[in-house]
Amino acid sequence: MKKNFPILIIAIALLSVAAYLILSKEKSTISEELSDFAVTDTAAVDKVFLADKTGLESHRVLLERDPDGSGWIVNKKFEARKDAIDLLLHTISAIEVRSPVAKAAYENVMKRLASNGIKIEIYKKGKLDKTYYVGNASADQMGTFMYLENSSVPFVVHIPGFNGYLTPRYSCESHVWKTKTVFKAKGPEIASIKVEYRAHPQE
Repeated sequence: MKKNFPILIIAIALLSVAAYLILSKEKSTISEELSDFAVTDTAAVDKVFLADKTGLESHRVLLERDPDGSGWIVNKKFEARKDAIDLLLHTISAIEVRSPVAKAAYENVMKRLASNGIKIEIYKKGKLDKTYYVGNASADQMGTFMYLENSSVPFVVHIPGFNGYLTPRYSCESHVWKTKTVFKAKGPEIASIKVEYRAHPQE
């Protein structure tokens, strides 16, 4: 027994190393798969399309980077809010999978995503790079249900360090994205301002 003891120790050590390598490889593969939601190179993102399941034109938003680099355009007509665009770009680059959806909740989550999910298409240099669907908040309001196109595996996604869910950042209503600026002019460029009350134009 004493003679076989060193061999036994070596065998256990080798098995431990083999198990560690296998688990590490599996974990790495899973982690890579789960991180597919994020688009880290947002500088290359030049178009984002958002739409819900209603099919209404009013619930479809196309965000495009202005060719001159001055900002973004909403639905080819309106100037976009810089703060809203910055928040969206930060979100699509920072999201991470928190956990898979529990088996008990899988069917319900997929039904909600199929009926109420928001589709987002992210383009880089004119080419479609990523498509996924955004659902409602998780039970603890600290994560958001999402799944990648051509996948049937939903996940709870979050941004580490952020407390809350992310659905509002993926709004498909154009008024959310349009700038509230009425007109642009620097102080010295304004000679006068005239205000008229339509109900009492004589005042």
